[in-house]
Amino acid sequence: MTIKLISVGNIKIMRTKKGTKSIVGIIFAFVSILYAFTGAIFALRRDNSSRKGLSGRIDVNLTAGKSSAAEIAAMSEYDGRKYGIVTPVKSQGDTNLCWAYSSVAVSETSILKTGINSTATDKNLDLNPVAAAYRIQRRQSDPLNNTNGEWLEGDYTSATGSPSKIATLFSCWWGPVSGSDAKVDPFENSRYRLENAILISEYKDDYEKRIAAIKLAIAEYGAVTFQYNNAHNYEYYNPKNEKSGNSYPHACTLIGWNDDIPAGNFMPGGASRNGGWLVKNSYTGLPDGYPYFYMSYDNTSSVCYAFSYANRDAYDRNYYYDGGIDDFSLRNDKKVANVYRAAGSEVNGKTEQIKAVNVGVNGSDYTLEVEIYKNLDFTYDNYDAPVSGGKSVAVKRQSFAYGGFVTVKLDEPIPLEKGEWFSVIVKVVSGNAKIRLGYKNGKDLSYAGTSSGYSGLGNYVGRIKAYTSLCDTEPEEHKHSLVRYEEVKATCTVNGRKAHYECEVCGKSFADESAAKELNESDLTIPASHKLKSVAEVKANCTANGRKAHYECEVCGKSFADESATKELNESDLTIPASHKLKFIAEVKATCTANGRKAHYECEECGKSFADESATKELDERDLTIPAGHVFGEWQKEIPPTENEEGIKGHKDCAVCGKHFDKDGNEITDLKIPKKDAEQKPDDGKGDDKPDLTVKSGCGSRNEFLLPSVSVIALIAIKKRRRSS
Repeated sequence: MTIKLISVGNIKIMRTKKGTKSIVGIIFAFVSILYAFTGAIFALRRDNSSRKGLSGRIDVNLTAGKSSAAEIAAMSEYDGRKYGIVTPVKSQGDTNLCWAYSSVAVSETSILKTGINSTATDKNLDLNPVAAAYRIQRRQSDPLNNTNGEWLEGDYTSATGSPSKIATLFSCWWGPVSGSDAKVDPFENSRYRLENAILISEYKDDYEKRIAAIKLAIAEYGAVTFQYNNAHNYEYYNPKNEKSGNSYPHACTLIGWNDDIPAGNFMPGGASRNGGWLVKNSYTGLPDGYPYFYMSYDNTSSVCYAFSYANRDAYDRNYYYDGGIDDFSLRNDKKVANVYRAAGSEVNGKTEQIKAVNVGVNGSDYTLEVEIYKNLDFTYDNYDAPVSGGKSVAVKRQSFAYGGFVTVKLDEPIPLEKGEWFSVIVKVVSGNAKIRLGYKNGKDLSYAGTSSGYSGLGNYVGRIKAYTSLCDTEPEEHKHSLVRYEEVKATCTVNGRKAHYECEVCGKSFADESAAKELNESDLTIPASHKLKSVAEVKANCTANGRKAHYECEVCGKSFADESATKELNESDLTIPASHKLKFIAEVKATCTANGRKAHYECEECGKSFADESATKELDERDLTIPAGHVFGEWQKEIPPTENEEGIKGHKDCAVCGKHFDKDGNEITDLKIPKKDAEQKPDDGKGDDKPDLTVKSGCGSRNEFLLPSVSVIALIAIKKRRRSS
């Protein structure tokens, strides 16, 4: 029987292979007593009863989704300090190097979490953040002389930086190193080789997903970098509530979380939700500078990195043209290639072999294809240099959930002859991702793949590295040390992995414990897929939006245009806007007696009326009505009658109907005023039978005076009789 003890910080977890049950029982009993004594059981919530310990091994690829990491991420509380994987707080003092301190703290925890250094503990592992900051500003040429050194002026302790710069630096093997000397050569003194610097996606539109991703990264790697606006320090801190101008960016390290911290505990001003991150700071001596504190989930950050490393003996050489540190220029090219010349082995009996390819990528949920070409007919002016005259000797695809700097390990090492030209071609075959580029600072041997071949990148170089080792020409037979991994089911958006066996030494995967059938990444992958149902169209009406026919996932609730889920739809894509079915109604003019109606648009379905064809202004009956009424001209004064002509009454005329009206608006049917009656005249002997009322005097002369008419005399007589009676 063989028993393998896997270190988790200071905890030893046993894995057994075939052997006698009695010995296994004794050892398990001993471990159980040890757990009970130390209180170091990492309890996990599963069906309120099942509990599983923290695995000491993590996979460098987050997409692998080991069950232990997923289970840890599902816990409501996690504190890395309890498991011996968090080193003591280092103080940055009066420097501006929080970003370097945070990145190095995350690196230390990752090294302890993976157990790649069996002698390292949280008490003795002490990497140097100042040395990392120094090399950001002052780098020598790499040992293969593919990239020139860079020496920037200024005080490196006051320089601004970020974990992104550290990720680029460490992928070039400029760190991390132990000791206190800032100028130590990392190529000679670092025992660690960066394999992955994982950049956690921001998920700006889904903050719950962001929290879950950071938890998974902490569970997988032990810690992540984080940035917040620091004004004060409280035991429970919410930087989101700090006043603008009172704070400044500060990088820190997340080593755990607690979902149950009440929102009201966070200062200043509380929080919008319960829970927060457990923060490892880079201050120790300030009155309010808590070395550890909790920060509200309200706070967001765009620089969340996790790191993973291999031991120095995993790789010997690093081929790259990375150039300057301070850049992350991107191109839309889906294929980038670097051409290198093999240095060969200077040791007899050793062969240089390509073992892995490291790629800088921006994006998430994507698949890379790495292809190696050998024996190129290289000339500097040949833009087909990555493939010209050569032969493809290796192709490897691997999927990743996150960007950053990721390592693709080749299925078999590729031997190199000294002096031969070879190329590393990297293509994004699926997902939304771009290969990172850097400014040229050395040889111009970097190319972008085009439809017609390749073209030179000019002042840029692809952040593509070839990790090689000097190996024995006739390697000893390798014996696999297999560990079984259970199936991880696929989700709607993240691939799962089939149950398999994996060698702890070489990292290869197999279908069975006899290692008879090797599995590649495509064999292991369970593709992510949605459980879709068809949703029929809901027509819009006049006031309520409708929804287009679509497919909807019964698990995550997302909507898609087709049953292959190739095109996701958002709410605006699905919405059929509410709208009226309008027809134009022409104006009906008012008459003198009947109301008219203004021109308008009328909905054939709901009957509502609107001022315009966009239905922006609804009209009621009052808005539409043109009141009935006469249209009067000027007032015509009365024309009195005469003896000879009839008079005309005062009136006003309607310009529409022509009718006549008095001042009160009453209709006048007859405008005529009868003629005046004629006065009585004396008989002139010409047949007039009226009496002659003139008084005559003189000889033929005629003195006349006017007497009252008979009618007037009669009226006076009638009035007198009325008075007397």
